[in-house]
Amino acid sequence: ENDANEADVDEEKATIASNAYSLLMDWNYPPGLRSDGSYDGEQLNTWIEAVKKSCLETGHWEVASHQIGEVLYYAPMEEQGLWTDSVSEILNSKEDGEYRRGLRIRIFNSRGVHGDTGGKEEIELAEQWEGVASQAEAKGFVRLATTLRELGQSYRSDAKRYVVEDLHDLE
Repeated sequence: ENDANEADVDEEKATIASNAYSLLMDWNYPPGLRSDGSYDGEQLNTWIEAVKKSCLETGHWEVASHQIGEVLYYAPMEEQGLWTDSVSEILNSKEDGEYRRGLRIRIFNSRGVHGDTGGKEEIELAEQWEGVASQAEAKGFVRLATTLRELGQSYRSDAKRYVVEDLHDLE
């Protein structure tokens, strides 16, 4: 947000930016995750506060909070498939909707390349994420639940589109 002139990017800065982008896209070890697989929510919160302070000063908070949401996809989940309460609280933040936007994008992209299954996989994904949304809502994480329900609805829309395309191909 604070960069006035992006035209002043030299080759060295472009390389640094490219490397940083690659690092962020491959980032799948969220702060607070311990080597034994347990999770330290307090460490995550401390880290986020430090990042937020720094990024608000430099004008990078929107993109940083989005990226935090993406990496929190990899945080440990409870047996039922919902993230731990400390992570869900962050993802449910009223002030930082970019967390949820980043999470949704990472969930969607985590599927990778896939073939046409006539909508079957999309329905399964919709049901999966709608189930997680119900768990989030039951724990009071309403904004997170809404995001996950919207994701489920987008999978349902994709399933319908694939069915219509398959019917059209039969004609």
